[in-house]
Amino acid sequence: MKFNPSTKRLYTDDNVLIKQLRCPRNVRWELMSDVASRQRHCAFCERNITDIQGLADAEVLAIAQQDKNACFKLELNDENIEVINHHV
Repeated sequence: MKFNPSTKRLYTDDNVLIKQLRCPRNVRWELMSDVASRQRHCAFCERNITDIQGLADAEVLAIAQQDKNACFKLELNDENIEVINHHV
């Protein structure tokens, strides 16, 4: 996957837009309550956040397509994330 921190957009390796990430609260992952192995619940926005570390592009894209309000946690140092600083 590719992530542009300037635009907050997450793309597949084939440059398909997965989602533009927006988190007005910037709540730390550690402060959220556990829901499932890859999910935590944010009490501020009342949504579950999915940790996408190690997931394939297709898996993340499928989650985003199934739920337009899906929220993701990503780590810029994840070997599956390429940080880009330009428009794709």
